[in-house]
Amino acid sequence: MNRTVKVIVLALYASLAVLVFPVLQGLLQKPLETWAGTHTVIITAGALLVGLPVVVLTFRELYSRASRGSRGSVPEVLDTLARVVREQWRDEAKNRGVYGRNVLLPAHWSPTRREVTDMGGNRTARARRRRLDSVDAIVRAYRQQRFPWLVVLGEPGAGKSTVALLLTLGLLDARAAEVDTAVDRHSTEPVPVLFTLGSWDPNAEFLDTWLKRRLLDHYRFLRKLMSADGGDDVLQALLDDGRLLPVLDGMDEIKEELRSEAIKGIRGSSLPRLILTCRAEEYERAVAHGQHTLTDTATVELEPVHRADAIEFIARGMNARERARWEPVLSALRERPDGPLARAFWTPLMISLAHEIYKRPDTDPGELTDEQRFPTEAVIAAHLLEGLIAAKFPRRPAGERQGWKGEDAKRWLTYLAERMRRQQVSEIAWWELSRLGPRSLRILIGLVGGLIAGTSGGLGFGLLAGHLGQSSAVGWGVGGALGLGLMLAMGLASSRSTPKPSDLRFGVTGRRRAAAASGLTVGVLGGLIGLLLGGAGFAVVVGMLSGVPIGLLYGLTAPDATEETAAPRRLLEQDRRVALSFGAVYATSTGFAGGVGVSPIFGLALAVACGLAGGLVYGPVWVFAANKGKAGVISWIHLLFVRLWLAPRRRLPWRLLSFLEEAHRRGVLRQSGAVYQFRHAFLQEALAGVPPRPEEDHAPR
Repeated sequence: MNRTVKVIVLALYASLAVLVFPVLQGLLQKPLETWAGTHTVIITAGALLVGLPVVVLTFRELYSRASRGSRGSVPEVLDTLARVVREQWRDEAKNRGVYGRNVLLPAHWSPTRREVTDMGGNRTARARRRRLDSVDAIVRAYRQQRFPWLVVLGEPGAGKSTVALLLTLGLLDARAAEVDTAVDRHSTEPVPVLFTLGSWDPNAEFLDTWLKRRLLDHYRFLRKLMSADGGDDVLQALLDDGRLLPVLDGMDEIKEELRSEAIKGIRGSSLPRLILTCRAEEYERAVAHGQHTLTDTATVELEPVHRADAIEFIARGMNARERARWEPVLSALRERPDGPLARAFWTPLMISLAHEIYKRPDTDPGELTDEQRFPTEAVIAAHLLEGLIAAKFPRRPAGERQGWKGEDAKRWLTYLAERMRRQQVSEIAWWELSRLGPRSLRILIGLVGGLIAGTSGGLGFGLLAGHLGQSSAVGWGVGGALGLGLMLAMGLASSRSTPKPSDLRFGVTGRRRAAAASGLTVGVLGGLIGLLLGGAGFAVVVGMLSGVPIGLLYGLTAPDATEETAAPRRLLEQDRRVALSFGAVYATSTGFAGGVGVSPIFGLALAVACGLAGGLVYGPVWVFAANKGKAGVISWIHLLFVRLWLAPRRRLPWRLLSFLEEAHRRGVLRQSGAVYQFRHAFLQEALAGVPPRPEEDHAPR
């Protein structure tokens, strides 16, 4: 809708309001009031007869487990999932610089010799060593394994996440090729879906339950599989039948005390196929501590980068001037294979960091060969990790105002890394950032949420009590007490929970029954309140003003089933749009009712209070239902208070989401669905002040 049309629509609404307001005032007078005075029993009975069935219908509608829109067949939805996941991770691979021709640093995996298999490694030892120098090579190596479960181990920075990403893309490419040649345009190959495991708590959720929740969070169109008789069972069946292939990246990102339970949970799952990555030592300790391992599983370990491959990769595509600039590094790798630089370059992460940090022609990669300045591989690793932020967010001239300052970016990222380490989390979800802040921030958010809910509840019930024959003092005393109670309840809920972004979208959804049920229910309840406050005439006005807008609002909303990945900014804009829409409707309906029935001043106050409550706070019903995911202030307001609290203190930027997007674009962060992560756990640890681990024997196992 363009600006001209919007102006015309607003003018029409304003004109309609000017005309309707005096008509509504007239309805409060004769003849409706005279008739209602002698037929109160009929009005009450009619309201009950209409209201009770509508309430039942509404609850059935609201608690229905699926939208009655398009449901889509299982093969169609799986093909859509494969397409969306492929597009998602192809874009991410391009951003990480690992997608395309001649961009991969060749790697190798071989059967692990660690005591982490069900027969001391003997069963997987028969697997062959594989060279991984292309996406096709990674797919071939996976398909040649003898077992349906694969565990990929490796040192920090060995490339486990890259292997998981490229394996996912390779399998999806192969599936897409099969779809193109199939007669029915469908594939029987499973759909690999990549998950980061850091948020899984195996003591709180079964693996299957966590996977289904993450699927619906990241790919909301999977609701098309859901039916009134249980869509959850459809997702479970897809997992059980192997039509979905979970690729679980980063078991080492789970809290250390939970890793043994994670292995136990994975072992107890019913998944016929699975791919898992983990740091080698962390996996070995988890197996030893829990005394359980995964059976019938191919367990391979990524080898250190071979010296010849590292030299060839660094020199690839260089002109004579560039090669001369890097020649000290190449010579050190050739002549000192056991030196600190060669040992640091045994991992793809350090090689790629050096490539990025010394990309500019005014930098000198030869300084890495100075063994007095860089005596150990740990010192080189710390230098490269610290240099990444400076390379991605360089210092700017003092007078330049465009872009992001390097020192600011480092301070903001350091704050995030320190708070994430303290909270033991690995994901940056914008709606949960208040958890990373101090407790006083969450208390403040709770108080604001409670104040909003308490004000609207106090005004409404104060007016009701006053019209039931009580004195004004008693009426407002009751309203104040109720408001205080709501304030405490909502405040506690807001301070203890961080609701997820709204999953509603607007449009012609076809939810006519939901619209009618919601509108009639709200209208009947509003009419009953109006009947108590001012008689039948006021009941008609309140019922009409509250029921019609609410009915239209619910009729134009439905759970989001957009066929794309849930991206951070899209979720924020959607949450904000829902808040503003619901707030406007609640403000309009209650403001008109209060203005017509009491006074324009009271109507304005009630409109502001109810508009804020309807748009910014999940209602008290969620508090009493103990729904932790839906209690308190909405996600958008959590983010707003995070910015208001931390930006003036220079802990985070005002344009927080824009900065996270830019950090992702520049390769400091990586994205997984709706959340961000640091590019590597090493980087997060370095920013949080955790020193690199001591030198270890990286000799091939």
